[in-house]
Amino acid sequence: MQLTLSLLVAAASIAPVLAFDGSAPFIIAQGQGSAGRSMSPLNPATSLEAAIESIPCADVTLIFDQPKVHASDLSRFSKNFAAIKELATEGSSIIVPYARGENAVEAIVSRIQQHCNINSQAKAVDVNDILSLDVSRIYVTKLASFSGNIETQQKVATLNEKIMNSLIPKAKALSTSHVIIFTSSNIESRGIQRRTDTPISTKNSTFVPFNNRTFIQKYVLFNMGVFEGSISLFLVCFISLIGVNILRSVQTPTKFEEPARK
Repeated sequence: MQLTLSLLVAAASIAPVLAFDGSAPFIIAQGQGSAGRSMSPLNPATSLEAAIESIPCADVTLIFDQPKVHASDLSRFSKNFAAIKELATEGSSIIVPYARGENAVEAIVSRIQQHCNINSQAKAVDVNDILSLDVSRIYVTKLASFSGNIETQQKVATLNEKIMNSLIPKAKALSTSHVIIFTSSNIESRGIQRRTDTPISTKNSTFVPFNNRTFIQKYVLFNMGVFEGSISLFLVCFISLIGVNILRSVQTPTKFEEPARK
């Protein structure tokens, strides 16, 4: 009876994250300590459960909760993506689509705890604490969601990039094995609070995943890149129009007046 109840709890915990969204990768990568092991690439259609089952349990498990990013914002994370790719170049990565669903982080953490037989609770970790991590624990780093005006989003992007740039090299330097997971959930996890040295308020902000947006929200035509491009195009057209008007004003007649008929 107790075993059956445990199985039901496990199924309930993973159910919210079995829906996938193919807009960006969900990456599971082993760290330096387990570089000798081999992990085959996972078919995108394979469930998250299979991905978790294939993870060799490590001494330290790091989970990065990354909010889904709109296509127009991907350029802001180009350096981070390059660093992540470099971290997973040893053929030990698994790539599946994004996981969707509320409380996805809690569900994934719970499932990994069961798979790796880890009884301790997940713990938020600061960038500066990476090198002093205790073994046999799960550590979570939450990245802020994109929302608000352009200025606020830029602050969030800068903060997230700072966290990633500091965290990736330290994760690579760990002597113990570690697992890195990117999810699209940005629901504030209970008991898992993001800690940073740069305060930024996102308490009242909300982030709507791309597939859940309205038509107007999906096809946003006015972001920072489009704004800068529009200004440049407007200046070019304005100067060209002035030039054409000047040329037309000084243009000489191309025809002689016809003589009056008698």
